[in-house]
Amino acid sequence: MESGSGKLDVRELIDGQPLGAAQVWMFVLLFAVLALDGLDTQLLSYVAPNIAREWHISMANLGSIFSIGLLGSMCGALLLGVLGDSVGVKRTLVGVTALVGLATLMTGFSQGIGQLYALRFVTGFGVGGALPNLIALAAQFAPGRRRATIVTLTGCGFPLGAALGGALSAWVVPGHGWRTAYFVAGALPLVMTPLLLVACPESIPVLLRKANGQLLLRKTMARLFPGTVLNQDFVWKTKNLQVGAPLRILFSKAQRGLTSLLAGIFFLSLLNVYLLSNWLPGLLQAAHSTPRESVIATTCFNLGGLLGGPVLGRLMDRFGFGRALAATYVGGAISIGALAMGFLGGSGLTALALVTGFCVLGGQGALNALPALLYPEEARAAGTGLVAGIGRFGSLLGPLIAGFLLGASWTHSQVLGAAAIPALGAAMMLLVVAGRSRTAVSSRVARPV
Repeated sequence: MESGSGKLDVRELIDGQPLGAAQVWMFVLLFAVLALDGLDTQLLSYVAPNIAREWHISMANLGSIFSIGLLGSMCGALLLGVLGDSVGVKRTLVGVTALVGLATLMTGFSQGIGQLYALRFVTGFGVGGALPNLIALAAQFAPGRRRATIVTLTGCGFPLGAALGGALSAWVVPGHGWRTAYFVAGALPLVMTPLLLVACPESIPVLLRKANGQLLLRKTMARLFPGTVLNQDFVWKTKNLQVGAPLRILFSKAQRGLTSLLAGIFFLSLLNVYLLSNWLPGLLQAAHSTPRESVIATTCFNLGGLLGGPVLGRLMDRFGFGRALAATYVGGAISIGALAMGFLGGSGLTALALVTGFCVLGGQGALNALPALLYPEEARAAGTGLVAGIGRFGSLLGPLIAGFLLGASWTHSQVLGAAAIPALGAAMMLLVVAGRSRTAVSSRVARPV
């Protein structure tokens, strides 16, 4: 745990300690933040009919509101990840959590579609900015032997929160109206903000840039690992001797290839996620399934995604991300092709949809951890935000591509089968990234601070 100069290596200290109560509490809070982000994001889909009736507008007029939230999320991921690595991951996460809560709360007071547009963009901006900072913080303070598992488990908060949006609307809206649902959903992140301030440490690179960085880091480590004697100064071990603005690091000669590959993987993966999430029920029903079968299959598709993230995180910790994720995306391509061929019905279709969700949705959940595992610690939030933000273009294009292909006289089975192509592309790019990362392992050096 000590370097040759008698200093404590921060990374080895975290990796060598058992998972403590303070760490677990921090990860639970991060999970809860993502769950609330998922709730705030998905709530509109449940209350949109109520808004349309109150404002005497058609549902079609509300359709673009969903897109503006996605655009805000893209901008937030691109900009706020960089901000987190520059001024502090914790500081940025606390700020965007308060922003999401305030914007969601104000949505309950909105009086027209213009105000709703603005507030949904701001909410999306905050949600998009929360993810890279949250993942960077979770990865930094998780022990290496469990890092992928913890990060992917934390990421499962978002889909769980999205599902809870339905429960909240069913409980609150009938008796109290859609505005009250937004008041409740907005108040929860505001309550969470002071808890984050108290329980979450600031990122290690930001602490060590301060004049009293050694003292601050010693206090942080003592709180995370009570009873550990910490008298030495710390050394901070990174993969490369890189100092500078986060974006300069991401596009440096050493990292630009990785950045391009990860952006491509996220683009292809999110294209698939949103294509299938939006079109799977209709494609199955129009191709060969009954309405009941398509609904059950879609439900199992989403359930498979919820199961896939944590399982794949554990496999990544055990076998490495290359084999685990590449095999997952190949499996996704095979299962998508089998769905398109329509060989199975009933329970067979249900099982196949479960496997597809495990590979496609679960694969994306595990993929969210990858930038935090590969980028230098001083650029993790920026790297996660950058590749996730670029990937959001895929989420915008996926549903549009399906509609375009159907308009070009492709059959529903052909459109569904075409979704296997991005999965195979992502698998091949993952193998390239895995090969690059193996060659870089020997270049890790220690930097005294």
